[in-house]
Amino acid sequence: MALMQLSPLNQRRLRNFFANRRGVWSLWLFLLLFFVTLFAELIANDKPLIIKYNEAWYFPQLYDYTEEQFGGDLPLPANYRDPTVQALINAHGWMLNTLIPYSYDTINYNLPTPAPSAPSQENWLGTDDQGRDVLARLIYGFRISVLFGLILTVLSSVIGIAAGAVQGYFGGWIDLLSQRFIEIWSSMPTLYILIILASVIEPNFWWLLIIMLLFSWMSLVGVVRAEFLRARNFDYIRAAKALGVGNTTIMLRHTLPNAMVATLTMLPFIMSGSVTTLTALDFLGFGLPVGSPSLGELLLQGRNNLQAPWLGITAFVVLALMLSLLIFVGEAVRDAFDPRKNTTKLPSLPNGEQAHLHQDSLINNDNLLAVHDLSVAFHQSGVAHLAVKGVSFHLNKGETLAIVGESGSGKSVTALSILQLLPYPLASHPTGNIYFRQQALLGASPAMIRNIRGNRISIIFQEPMTSLNPLHTIRQQIGEVLFLHKKMSVAQAHTRILELLALVGLPDAEKRLNAYPHQLSGGQRQRVMIAMALANEPDILIADEPTTALDVTIQAQILQLLKQLQQNLQMAMLFITHDLSIVRKFADRVCVMQQGELVEAAETENFFANPQHPYSQRLLNAKPSGKAIAMLPNAPEILSAEQIKVWFPLKQGILQRTTDYIKAVDGVSLRVKAGQTLGIVGESGSGKTTLGLALLRLEKSQGIIRFQNNEIQGLSTAELRPLRCAMQIVFQDPFSSLSPRLSIGQIIGEGLEVHQIGGNVAEREQLIIKVLQEVGLDPDTRHRYPHEFSGGQRQRVAIARAMVLKPKLVILDEPTSALDRSVQAQIIDLLRDLQARYQLAYIFISHDLAVIRALSDEIMVMKAGQVVEQGATNTIFTHPQQPYTKALIAAAFDLEAV
Repeated sequence: MALMQLSPLNQRRLRNFFANRRGVWSLWLFLLLFFVTLFAELIANDKPLIIKYNEAWYFPQLYDYTEEQFGGDLPLPANYRDPTVQALINAHGWMLNTLIPYSYDTINYNLPTPAPSAPSQENWLGTDDQGRDVLARLIYGFRISVLFGLILTVLSSVIGIAAGAVQGYFGGWIDLLSQRFIEIWSSMPTLYILIILASVIEPNFWWLLIIMLLFSWMSLVGVVRAEFLRARNFDYIRAAKALGVGNTTIMLRHTLPNAMVATLTMLPFIMSGSVTTLTALDFLGFGLPVGSPSLGELLLQGRNNLQAPWLGITAFVVLALMLSLLIFVGEAVRDAFDPRKNTTKLPSLPNGEQAHLHQDSLINNDNLLAVHDLSVAFHQSGVAHLAVKGVSFHLNKGETLAIVGESGSGKSVTALSILQLLPYPLASHPTGNIYFRQQALLGASPAMIRNIRGNRISIIFQEPMTSLNPLHTIRQQIGEVLFLHKKMSVAQAHTRILELLALVGLPDAEKRLNAYPHQLSGGQRQRVMIAMALANEPDILIADEPTTALDVTIQAQILQLLKQLQQNLQMAMLFITHDLSIVRKFADRVCVMQQGELVEAAETENFFANPQHPYSQRLLNAKPSGKAIAMLPNAPEILSAEQIKVWFPLKQGILQRTTDYIKAVDGVSLRVKAGQTLGIVGESGSGKTTLGLALLRLEKSQGIIRFQNNEIQGLSTAELRPLRCAMQIVFQDPFSSLSPRLSIGQIIGEGLEVHQIGGNVAEREQLIIKVLQEVGLDPDTRHRYPHEFSGGQRQRVAIARAMVLKPKLVILDEPTSALDRSVQAQIIDLLRDLQARYQLAYIFISHDLAVIRALSDEIMVMKAGQVVEQGATNTIFTHPQQPYTKALIAAAFDLEAV
């Protein structure tokens, strides 16, 4: 029952952990040993557990008693190992001793041989050089080592996570100064400093803990910082800010859970390192106070008393056992969080069919790539789900094959199978095979696949933000491909990188070489991905929605570039897209997929002239239609902005002096009324998204911004929070804009909690149910997670998150560009219906002019951060004045052959 309450992701992790038998048994054995040592006083003690004397009960481990209380003559604490005291007690009662009648500091004065004494019936593991029982000292030493390591791990983790979180989330000078401090602090000789401090201060458990804490906290900073740097640029973080969620809540609720995955995998290893360090200090004589039960001190005695091998051997065995158990647990945790690992047994397919690779002797030798009878199954919760079912197609040299279909049809899964990029063994191929130049790829050696990936076959992914490494510059990421496959020098790679960036049309390429992905627009990041894919002039280019994030003019340029490269290199292309206008002008053949099956394959011209399958006909007929809803007379002004500027400084040198600016938005003014839709169009990097973020105060800017006649530019975060519920945003990528670790109900309800809308939990639940119904989703889905929805459903959730607050203004940043045509039409109808119902003001940012035309009253055309033309929708489309506007419209509606 408890397992079912976890998210599906955590359920899989827990199953993987328990499937690692060595890790599970190690965890149970370690916990058992630790639990036993927690009660060391009840196991190894020179004081009895209970004494009954003259019909009275005594508890020596809780209270101190004198000899006089047991009939003796001395008013001193009773020595229960003294035969005289034992005789007095036994004469008038009895006493129950512990299993081992020695504490860690009890000296046995009745040894048969000089200390250290060999193991005997009285001292099972012998005694040390002072006559103290070795087994008792091991039990107490084990407890101290584990407690010390556990406390140090927890404290250092808390400090390290907090430091890494602050660095990664806020960045800037905080991150820069913190990194320099950590670099200096971590370069110090830690062990020597610990020895010096321990020699100055008389060490005890807590002093030693504090001294080691000074250095141990840095172990997690880098990991957490990297996770926060990556996550802070995700759309769901911006969406939380747009809701008015505070920085602390965002860090704890949205970002920290993602960082904890890497943190949890490291904790057992950090703890083992802490125990090892304590043992080393004790061995050197700079650890716990003299006389403390310590594994390191016992090892030291073993070295000093080679004639008593039981000392060193027992200490070594206990230490090795403890560290081995921790390491095995750490490996199990690491594997449980590794998405590539699956230690559970894969179930059979529903029809009982066993997995096999189909070898086809009839594959045409002229085919560069041949996919034959390919099936892909995903295994989850003991059930195999077929995502691709018996797909076959081929690709010839210099040919472009387009695979089209709605989200979830299996297009991308088929493409990823070619390069074996699916999460094996969670994914498997029950049937079929894939051939590249008549060589089977399924089951090929890792070395062969590595040689093909990025060299002979390259791939462009749909979402560049999640595909590019957030911690590497553009130069590093493109250069890595050249270094790996071309063995270029740094100078050669630099020249080639600039050539590639110029080919894909990245402006100011020289200046952007040291930029990180989050410093580029979506279209610019996609160009970098294309440059990486083309770096080695591959035989086959797999393009998975490569132009989704690009505007129409750049689409045409990129398609023209790909066509030229294809002709020059005779490169084949597998093009996955939902944009049928691109397919019509770009592809030689078309394959249509629906629910994992290939339902139609035809020459492009024949497909568009005479589609055979009903699903193909439905795809071709799905186009944005309709027009903007008329505004009410005398509609009030919702938003006005004057001379908005967003300039990003370019810094160089050690002192990071500003040498120039990237003028993302440069003097833009606009006005939006209730019920009006202002469409903003322009090529990638023109400043559309940056302007939208600036208007919502999610990006720093200069200029005047008035919302409902209130100046908001100078308001603090706290002052702005009450206005957040009236001004919302819907982002382009419906997957990255939803926090993956929150349920749909939690995502939609977060804004209600922040603004205290709804009197109690039950009322908020009803508001969530109502808004889900308004956006066309089943209210029962509120308990599910984003990854369980299709792209269109996730976008409806994002719209519901904004609409539940009853906003007056919604900025829609490319809300349909990542969706299929049929889903686009549904979302447009939904937005139009919500606008008519609540008189919403929309600012609709898009590069899809067909969508803009169907929704907008007025259009603003942006280029290089400035407005080049603005006017009524019909006027802009029928009588554009500026050459740039004419080029946009021509590219959108009169796309010439590429």
